[in-house]
Amino acid sequence: MGWVSFNELGSMDCRGIMFDVTEGDSSPILVSLPPRKFFEYEHDTRDHTLGCIGDKMVKLDGSLISTFIHKSKVCLKSKASLDSPQVRQAESVLRKNAALDREIQSLAEEGYTINFELTSPRNRIVIPYEVEQLNLLSVRSHSTGENLFGTRLQQFLQDKYPAMMQNMVSYENCLASVVTVEGHRELIETIRKEQTGEGYVVEIILSDGTSYLTKVKNNTFLGLEKKKKNPGLR
Repeated sequence: MGWVSFNELGSMDCRGIMFDVTEGDSSPILVSLPPRKFFEYEHDTRDHTLGCIGDKMVKLDGSLISTFIHKSKVCLKSKASLDSPQVRQAESVLRKNAALDREIQSLAEEGYTINFELTSPRNRIVIPYEVEQLNLLSVRSHSTGENLFGTRLQQFLQDKYPAMMQNMVSYENCLASVVTVEGHRELIETIRKEQTGEGYVVEIILSDGTSYLTKVKNNTFLGLEKKKKNPGLR
């Protein structure tokens, strides 16, 4: 399933969005709004070089975990489950960090979904991780749909949510360092040649000020991923 399959209105948000329908289907209440779907750099039909590269965030190889409020308490979910092994692992990690737990409770009560990537030795996809960790990816507003990540997320959290800032995924802003199409292409090729990790989630900023995300995986990871999906290949 690729870019063309997600051209219908609203389809890009079909990534684990959840509503409270206890008052009936006619009065649903949005309780969880994960980030929009985005695609690998070469699988998107858009010409990414028409925009500028903004934030470049480390792409982790784990499971998306998002918050929701249930009976006044912040809870966690994966894209498709409220009680998967990944959810239970994430809850275990969260409950060991009282400051982080308090901060996401407070922010969730204000109408935001907090989105994490769970990395864990028990949740290996392709890349192994030595410790269980909830890595903060983004915070998304229920009222506006705005998804805060990278630079804007740090600005939003600064001075008020220190525990969340400590758990933010690593990022770099490239606006000042990548200013030409040639520089854009060189950055993508540099990522492709990296030998460790999965790659990066890259923000493309358009001339009208809007932006979207795409992911660039390195060739080493792509080889490992292909081998895992097709173990008979050499």
